[in-house]
Amino acid sequence: KGGGTQGGRTEKFDPQKGTHPKVSPHLPLSQHYTTLHTMLLGILAVLLTLLPCPACSRVELHVHLDGMVDGEILLEVAQARNMSLPGIGGVPTTVDEIDAMVNSKSAFERFDVVNDIMGGSVDSAYRVGLWLAKRQAAYGVSYSEARYDPRRMAKSSITNETIPMKDAVSALSRGIADGLAEVPGVEVYTLLVAMRGQSAERCFEIAELTKETEVVPSPVGGVVGLDLAGDEGGFGNDIYADCFRHAKEVLGLNTTVHSGELGDEDARLENVKIALEEMNVDRIGHGYAAAKDEKTME
Repeated sequence: KGGGTQGGRTEKFDPQKGTHPKVSPHLPLSQHYTTLHTMLLGILAVLLTLLPCPACSRVELHVHLDGMVDGEILLEVAQARNMSLPGIGGVPTTVDEIDAMVNSKSAFERFDVVNDIMGGSVDSAYRVGLWLAKRQAAYGVSYSEARYDPRRMAKSSITNETIPMKDAVSALSRGIADGLAEVPGVEVYTLLVAMRGQSAERCFEIAELTKETEVVPSPVGGVVGLDLAGDEGGFGNDIYADCFRHAKEVLGLNTTVHSGELGDEDARLENVKIALEEMNVDRIGHGYAAAKDEKTME
């Protein structure tokens, strides 16, 4: 109903055109409102996840374990292992030292630092699982699926320790289950991640491990599916399509794939199409590129 002022004169909203002088004439006004509404909801969702809220009920289906752990649990793990960290010159004594070490790295290198602190130790995997359960409860997240690479969780280049991947998975799951026993009403499960940049054969290994450690119906803390993550721009879905078909058609796993997030526009869209048409996944992480193609969206 309202009008806008341009050049000292008032212009009215034109119901025939569905446009307003203050917004682009190429988009219907309703679409501008929809876009604004979506943006505001996205901002609100991010802000809400930053606030502890035990009384809330939230769901998180896309949580990277090595991207969410904080300095406190990393400090606890490093001290428990008597781990001398590069750049610190000894065993860390404060969270600030941990934060400074992690923040000195580029975005993707930070994952390596975190995994090197957590990895290669059954005790560390258990501690992280315990922390995860309590953290989700504190933030009012009633249902979570946390994803991680068991290969990275099984080794540490800092201590030169390696444990079987199955042991790392079991320890983390036990930690989550024990933590959840203290916070009724909260469910946390895990997804095992096959990493891009590794061979298709290694993807098959993670798929088989997922099947081996999956329990149906899964107890809380247990493995419920397989994911694919990493450098999508350099390693497309076509490399891992056979692995994920095997995971779905032969092993009967729940599957999700990061697609349509990184790389050039055409490649991102192609990865979404491959995920849908060739990998037959149950869920797609991100998938933004699909918005460029109406058929893919359908």
